[in-house]
Amino acid sequence: MDDKADPSDEWPTLDVQQTSSPALRDWYGKLFIHLHGVLERFLERLKKIRISFDLYNVDVNELPEHLEFDKCSRIEVRFPANRLVSY
Repeated sequence: MDDKADPSDEWPTLDVQQTSSPALRDWYGKLFIHLHGVLERFLERLKKIRISFDLYNVDVNELPEHLEFDKCSRIEVRFPANRLVSY
């Protein structure tokens, strides 16, 4: 993330606006409360499902040699310029 980037740019504005907060106009407070709820729901979901992560530190061209066919639901590749691409 760029040093000047705003974290609220990455989350649905309407969801954050509808979040209950003691300070009605505290955008970052609402963002914090919203993200806290998102992370809590995610952690609860992780308790109920079977999940695994395989991490490979290889060139993107070598990656198919390491993967089982039709097993991955998400592949993320980081390029040298730190640009993240999801497939």
